[in-house]
Amino acid sequence: MKAVISAALGETQACLSAAPGEMQACLSAAPGEMQACLSAHPVKCRRALARCRHRHHRQRKRAAGNRRSETRYGCRRQRLKMIRDFIPRHVGNDTVLGTLDAMRRGEKNMHRLFGSNYANNRFAIRNHRESIRRAHGLVEDQKNYTDMKFGKVTMAYAGCEVFAAGNALRTLTGRQVNYPKLIDRFERDGMILLGGFGTAPKAISEFFEECGYETELVTHEELFDSVAAVNDVSILTLYNDGEDIMQKVHTVCVTREKDGYYAHNVYCDGTVVGPCKSIEHMLSDINGGRSKGISLIGIS
Repeated sequence: MKAVISAALGETQACLSAAPGEMQACLSAAPGEMQACLSAHPVKCRRALARCRHRHHRQRKRAAGNRRSETRYGCRRQRLKMIRDFIPRHVGNDTVLGTLDAMRRGEKNMHRLFGSNYANNRFAIRNHRESIRRAHGLVEDQKNYTDMKFGKVTMAYAGCEVFAAGNALRTLTGRQVNYPKLIDRFERDGMILLGGFGTAPKAISEFFEECGYETELVTHEELFDSVAAVNDVSILTLYNDGEDIMQKVHTVCVTREKDGYYAHNVYCDGTVVGPCKSIEHMLSDINGGRSKGISLIGIS
């Protein structure tokens, strides 16, 4: 029995070394009870001490693992942030537009893959005539156009450039836009990555020139206001978040009214942004000020 008690006391000492604060507190609180327990029930006590030591070891191991995971996660998150904000912060707008235009030119004949889109869109546009009428001939609710096709995707997903061009056309002419025909036009020349990246801004500029309008395309934010001020309508392309390319790019039609500028189809839910006294003020208002301009096309 003495040998067993000695072994149990050894276990206690080991546990004290492993978790001195917890065990010392327990011994200080009830030293007599602990000694009595060791004497009366050495085997049970030894097992309890072993469980205590094992539990403490697991807790220490888990805490160390959590610290390593937090460190790895922090590094990963920092690297991801650097990747996400690299293009908006470090790649020039001219380079972005040039890249998009090169991609668009490589897909000029890809519209043959989507010959059924035109017939589908002619039928589906009937579902949206009432919402277009309520918006005075403009499209403000892109998210509802899941039934209309653009390349391999839907207009709800990547149709903002086409809708911006259509809204600008409506503003300039006062006539209703034939969207199935307009979509087909940009599928033939304009779409990027089979529609997955929308439409190249330069293709929009060329389209209006083909229609007989004068256009001016600028890629520096400090020039946006001067160009918008001398044109009847503008098309603005922007980063939804100037520090995160994963939030994607959006294109809107900007109309100039007596009380300021209005941006249409900004949030694709019927919301119109405006009046804004300037394009700079408009960019600071869109997405809580996180947006960043890429290009502006003035049309007159």
